[in-house]
Amino acid sequence: MNIATVKLITLAVFATTFSLSHAAGITGSRYADGLEQVRDAQQALGGATRLHDSTGISLHGEGDYDLGVRMQGRFAGRSNIVPIMERLNFNPVTGATSYESNSFANADAAEHLRYVWDDDGRLLLLELINRRAFWISGGSLPGTKSRYASMVPDYLLQLALQNRQTLRSLGETRFAGKIANAVSFTLPSSETLTLYIARRTKLVLGAEYLLDMPQRGDTVVTWIYGKYQDVPGLGLYPIGYRIELDGELLKSIRYQEISAGINETYLTIPEDIVVPERPTTVATDTPEPQEPLLPEPRELAAGVYLVPNIRGGFHVLLVEFPEYLLVVDTPSGYFEMQQLPAMNWVEGETSSSVGRRLLAVAKKHFPEKPVRYAVLTHCHGDHSGGVRPFIAAGTTILATQHTAPEIEKTARNRFTLVPDELTGKSMPPILEIVDQRHVIKDGNQEVQLIELGNNPHSESMLAIWLPESKLLYVADLFEPIPMHVFPDPARVPAMKWFVNWLDNSGLEPETIVAIHGTAMVTTEHLDKIRQLADENR
Repeated sequence: MNIATVKLITLAVFATTFSLSHAAGITGSRYADGLEQVRDAQQALGGATRLHDSTGISLHGEGDYDLGVRMQGRFAGRSNIVPIMERLNFNPVTGATSYESNSFANADAAEHLRYVWDDDGRLLLLELINRRAFWISGGSLPGTKSRYASMVPDYLLQLALQNRQTLRSLGETRFAGKIANAVSFTLPSSETLTLYIARRTKLVLGAEYLLDMPQRGDTVVTWIYGKYQDVPGLGLYPIGYRIELDGELLKSIRYQEISAGINETYLTIPEDIVVPERPTTVATDTPEPQEPLLPEPRELAAGVYLVPNIRGGFHVLLVEFPEYLLVVDTPSGYFEMQQLPAMNWVEGETSSSVGRRLLAVAKKHFPEKPVRYAVLTHCHGDHSGGVRPFIAAGTTILATQHTAPEIEKTARNRFTLVPDELTGKSMPPILEIVDQRHVIKDGNQEVQLIELGNNPHSESMLAIWLPESKLLYVADLFEPIPMHVFPDPARVPAMKWFVNWLDNSGLEPETIVAIHGTAMVTTEHLDKIRQLADENR
């Protein structure tokens, strides 16, 4: 080996060693800066123990919530702002925690819920409108309380320090009109949060993360805290907060009450609510996600099937034609956006996983018949958010003029956090617009799509009528549940509207099937709603 070669090898080794050392130095520096910035933010709030010293915090806020940004509004692609009230009680010493929200699930459905964790970490859900209670279980349960506690800046900083190995300073930037230091950290659940800490005051200005959201795709979720005020017994605390999705305002809250300690009233169970027996087990670890089993289609009539619980509480209609299939609605998972970060209550689901599973059911049971048509009853994300695998498969999408533009956007949106069959492809949906009534007839099978028009739930809605079997299928306008608890008061306005439409439609169905609840709508269900309508006249 000559001297020149030795020199070249030596220089290459030196360059490699310098590069690795330099990179490690940058990483170490970013970690050290991030750690310092989080600790400074803790001190600005009054120290790491202030929540413990004040035995927790009680918050009562009121404000606005935009169902349209949430993809649950009455009008597709437009704002649908409703009022919201919420309460949070959190004691880091005892672990006592409750969260209460009083708002709307949809434009027509009021929703008043309270989540209460017991001493062992079990979660009790109170439906305060229905006066019912349920114990919630699941592998992700242990992390749920933390996602609510993270609404409190102190806990958010504590969480960053608990995951300090992942802390990284991202440098200076502007956030909410102020110069801030950005610091990121990663949770055990793999979500990465970015904290924004004011350069001058060291106070937490907000937080941000990325979410794979049905219909929207890669979504930036931003929490922005309001200005800080001095709270007796607690110290500095923001007067409220707002949440934005890709810059669109989802929620704005201003606190009516901020107090040290917790309010025991909202940790108790109202006397008139019967609590079922408490489960004996507590989820302590998050298990590896398992692929859900494919549900077995249940035949309702010749060539007409119900695919039960393709996603919990969603029963999809599947119709067999001589050479192809038709499905009604393409469901997806569902996030509750009040948590930080938001959690998908349908554990393990992604934007496209439910739609992919529905296609798998069709292929398993009808291997020679493609899904030629997917009918979307309305624009809400939980009903149409799983459409992308169908678009990628070349399925024709049938929708109203109000829903169709939302499907076009869903196909165009960026889905790279959790890639699906359409990621990286420029493939617009094959769309057919349903106006008033659309008929698909082939062989002995006929399906009629009926546009119901403006209704309490959405500005347009499709019902599916099969004249040969005299079967009517409906989405969110009727929710059958066992008669001893029927009806859900929140769903009564839409059900009254539907029964009135049905009674004037000229149809005489022998079977009515709904996508939610127990699926089968009985004569008793219909008569109960008619009775309520008569009482209110």
